Amino acid sequence: MSWRKTVSLLIKRQQIKTIIRRQSTTMPCLHVRHVENDDRIQISFNFSHNGKERQFNLNRHKSEELSKSLERLTQNIKKFTDKKKSKKQKLENTDISNNLTIKLLHNDISVDQNWPNSEAWKNGSVLHIDDTTYTVTVNPPTILKLEIPDSIMAGFTIYLKYEFEFVDIAKSSFEWFIDIKSENDQGASSSNVVEWKKVSDGFLYTPSLTEIGHKLKLKCKPSDGERFGDAKDVYSTVNIESGPGICPFENRHLYTKRQSDPGCFRVITYNILADTYADSDFSRETLFPYCPPYALALDYRKQLLLKEVKGYNADVICLQEVDKKVFINELQPVLDIEGFDGMLKLKNGQVPEGSSIFYRRSKFRLLGKHDLNMVEELKSSEKYQDLYEKICQKEAYKEKMLDRNTTLQVAVLESCEDPSRKLCVATSHFFFHPKACNIRLVQAYICLQHLESVRELYKDQGTLSFLFCGDLNSAPTLGVYQLITTKDVGPDHPDWSSGGEEEYLKDMELSHKFNLKSACGTPKYTNYVGGFNGCLDYIFMDSDSLETVQVIPMPSHEEVIQHTALPSVVFPSDHIAQIADLTWK
Repeated sequence: MSWRKTVSLLIKRQQIKTIIRRQSTTMPCLHVRHVENDDRIQISFNFSHNGKERQFNLNRHKSEELSKSLERLTQNIKKFTDKKKSKKQKLENTDISNNLTIKLLHNDISVDQNWPNSEAWKNGSVLHIDDTTYTVTVNPPTILKLEIPDSIMAGFTIYLKYEFEFVDIAKSSFEWFIDIKSENDQGASSSNVVEWKKVSDGFLYTPSLTEIGHKLKLKCKPSDGERFGDAKDVYSTVNIESGPGICPFENRHLYTKRQSDPGCFRVITYNILADTYADSDFSRETLFPYCPPYALALDYRKQLLLKEVKGYNADVICLQEVDKKVFINELQPVLDIEGFDGMLKLKNGQVPEGSSIFYRRSKFRLLGKHDLNMVEELKSSEKYQDLYEKICQKEAYKEKMLDRNTTLQVAVLESCEDPSRKLCVATSHFFFHPKACNIRLVQAYICLQHLESVRELYKDQGTLSFLFCGDLNSAPTLGVYQLITTKDVGPDHPDWSSGGEEEYLKDMELSHKFNLKSACGTPKYTNYVGGFNGCLDYIFMDSDSLETVQVIPMPSHEEVIQHTALPSVVFPSDHIAQIADLTWK
């Protein structure tokens, strides 16, 4: 054979291989969802017939024999093709479904029809439906939900609304585009075709000031690290808007540009204002009438909130009034990217909000959770028997106390730098009523007694330091602050009379064994709304083993009242975050 013929033959072989590769990459896929904790599998694919296409979805039991699943699939395809028959075809009874051939192969060998679905459907297998061939893909990277938020502001990171399955975000492809026609160019062209300019790659994107007035497009190609799933394009429904300018929390960020030093850790406590309380007619018209309605909407507030919390570079984050949906859709995924693990504790009953504790994985590891339902503990624990009997003597007090849904969230963490150091982090949100100081006293006492029980559980595991954080709805002049910081409240304290004679409990004396102090001191206020302001939020620390290194300064009063009160277009909550850097002694 001459060298010319040899070269020609090699070229032809290469062309054939290229064609085969192209065919294999364009072969339609059949997706199989097969997860461990589900006793069923889901099979989905698109099938075309006579120019019409339909998606088929089968939900079959894992233990069912393959033959039965294929028989059901045959019946479904027959129904689809029968609908497309012409009258002549029906009379002649000629159609694909009469002689439909369906077979599943793995490594070019027919799969045993008696095998259960759990074993029959394998990654890389091939399903033949007459002349159509499908590649079987088990648990492909899948986009279940992907949306760009309804509020997009220049200078604020966009956090997508998403739900993925079998996807590694870090290995997936995200491409961001803006339309290259601004709003002012709308009459310039009669073409309906929108041109897009790529501006960034990555899961997160922060629009610039030059992009105000433009819309966004995101092209996502999900991946599990080895395979790519079906790509999806999503578009913003609104234009990029200008932000509110410099927010007061950004001035506080000047003190938290870096993470805490070795041997130290930064703590935040923050009531973030639950959406269930902010986005209602009552809140817009009565609670916060001075705040523009758009600034109370979650899509607006969450942009400020996430930027604020991220910028503090904390190691421990205690949040109150956390909506379940906000925890799942915003806080948990965003803070996970920032290196945090977190947990949510909802209030008792039907209340859709609660508290959250997040901790930086590089600083701490979780040893245990010891959450508390206060009312259940009060009624059932022997150590509160005498207290509960006293409460029951006053029906009005008993009714108010037992109607509370307050909880205490507790996490015990171990320092990654020094495993002998343990940190017990507790957070709560006490009853708010101004005439309920007597209720809050008992709530504080139950919390402190519970933390003493936690200390006993870990007494042989090294130094266990304590943080008690939260919105305690109590000023420094009241009994809760006195109980926590002085270890004792006697029967003559005026807070026992806060509910009137019908709630007054005689001979009430409460105490505990901790040495606690406020890490941030007692600011003039941590909550500032129309008609009220006061210091309600605290980071109480175990002064035997912890000390304050730095307290992040509060925003100035001028910043707080710039838009009358909180929340506002620059403050996402009616509370102000308390932040301190602490170290072990």
